[in-house]
Amino acid sequence: MSKKVTRSLPFQVEWYGVSVDSARLIGGVALTLVALAVGYLGYQSWNATNLERQAYEWVSRPEALLRQLRGERNEPAVSTELNAASELLQQAREALGQRNFRSAIGLGRACNDQLEAIRDRGRLGGSIAWFLSVQGDIQYRRGESGDFLRAHARTELHEGDYVRSASGSSAEIHFREEETVFTLRPDSLIKLTRGLSADGRVLGLEYGWVAVDTSRAPAEVETPYTRLRAGENSLVSIAVSEGSDRSTVRVSQGSARVESLETGEVRELGERQQVSQNGERLGATLPLPPAPVLLGPPDDYAINIDSTDRVKLTWNPVSGAIRYALQVSRSRLFGENIVDSEDRAGTAATLRLQEEGRYLWRVAAYDRNGTVGPWSEIQRFRVASYRSLALEEDAEPPTLEIEVLLTGSIALLTGKTEPGSRLEINGQEAVVAADGSFTATRTLFGRGRVPIEFVAVDRAGNQTTEQRFVFLDER
Repeated sequence: MSKKVTRSLPFQVEWYGVSVDSARLIGGVALTLVALAVGYLGYQSWNATNLERQAYEWVSRPEALLRQLRGERNEPAVSTELNAASELLQQAREALGQRNFRSAIGLGRACNDQLEAIRDRGRLGGSIAWFLSVQGDIQYRRGESGDFLRAHARTELHEGDYVRSASGSSAEIHFREEETVFTLRPDSLIKLTRGLSADGRVLGLEYGWVAVDTSRAPAEVETPYTRLRAGENSLVSIAVSEGSDRSTVRVSQGSARVESLETGEVRELGERQQVSQNGERLGATLPLPPAPVLLGPPDDYAINIDSTDRVKLTWNPVSGAIRYALQVSRSRLFGENIVDSEDRAGTAATLRLQEEGRYLWRVAAYDRNGTVGPWSEIQRFRVASYRSLALEEDAEPPTLEIEVLLTGSIALLTGKTEPGSRLEINGQEAVVAADGSFTATRTLFGRGRVPIEFVAVDRAGNQTTEQRFVFLDER
C-alpha cells in the first residue's frame, strides 16, 4: 500500500482565505509600484537628457569668449593662460564625445571661469602681482564679492583681490615693482590690501601662514592684531591661528619690525629671532635654533630601486635641540608632503622607497622651549628603475623647450625636457617633474643683454645646452 506523502512548505498560502477588499488593496499597491517604477525610469531618462543638455551648453559657452580673447592683443603671460584654457576646452570636448557628461560640465565650467577671469582682469586694468607657482588647490577672488576661481601659474592679481589655499596646497605670489615673493602655505587666506605703503608692499593676512622673501624693498603684512615689516633682503614668516588673536613672527634671514595694533608695542627682530603675540600683548624676543646641515645622501643622489628600497637621510646635531622636523616632498613648496614629521628624536631617518621620481627633503630643529628654527637647505634624491633601460642605445640628446617671462630682474622659466633628465639653469639645478616639465625662477644681475643658460642631461649622459637672452634696464 502506498503512503500519502505530505510535504511541509516554509510558508503557507491560504488561497481561498483572501477577501475581495484584500484583493483590491493588493491590486492598488501593485499599480502604485508600477507607477513609481515608470516615474523613476522617466526621471532617470530626464536626468540623463538634462545632463547632456548642460554638457553641450558648458562646452559651447566658453568657445565664443575664447575666440574674443584670442583676437585681442595679449602679453605672453596672457597667451599662455589662453592656451591653458584652450586645453581645458579640448578636454571638455573629448569628454562630451565619450558621453561623459559630468566630466564635460566640470571641465567646461573650469574653462569658462578661467576665461572670465582673464576678461575681467583686462577690464580692471594693470595687475600688481601674479602667481609664480601653484601647488594643489589655490583659489582667488576679485574684490569683496563673487566666486573664488582656480588659480594657475601666471594668473595675475590686482589690488583688493583675495587668495586662499586649501589643505595640502601652497603658492608663490610675486609683486612686480618690489620683486617681493610671498609664499602661501596650506589653509591660509590673504588679501592684497592697500597697495604700497611708504616704502614697500602691504599684504593682509586673515589667517594661516605666509613667508615674505624681500629683495630691494621692504614689505609689510598686516593681521587683525599685528603689523609686520620685513626689511630688505630678508626672509620672514608670520603665522596666525584662524579665529584667534595669536600670531608668531620668525626671522630666518635679515630683520623685521613687529608692532601690536592694539597697544603700539614694538619689537625689532634680527636674524634667527622670534616673537609671539597673544591678544593685545607682544611676548619676549626669543632666539631660534640654527638650521641643521644635511649630511647625506649627497644632493641629487641617484638610487636604483631594483637594488635597494631604502634610503637613509642624515643631518648634523644642532646644539640645544631636543627634536627635529623632517619633510619629504615632490614639490619645492612643500605644500603636500610624503613625510611630515615633527618628532624626530635622532639625526637620521630611513625611508622605504615605493615609487620612482625625484624627491626633496629638509630638516628644522626644535629647542627645549618648543621653538622651531629655520629650515635647512633643500636637497634632492632621485629614485629610478634601470632594469628595462638600454642606455647604451640612447645617443639622442634630450629635447628642451623653453619659455622666459621677465619681470624686473626676476625671470620665470618654464618648459619641458626629456623625463628623467637633470636640468641646470645658470649653474643651479631646477626640479624636473615626472613628465619632464619644469618651472623655475632666477634673479638676474647686470644690465643690457643678459644670457640665461639651460643644460639638460638625460639618463644616458646625452646633453643639450641652450641659451636665451633677456634685456635688463639699468637701475
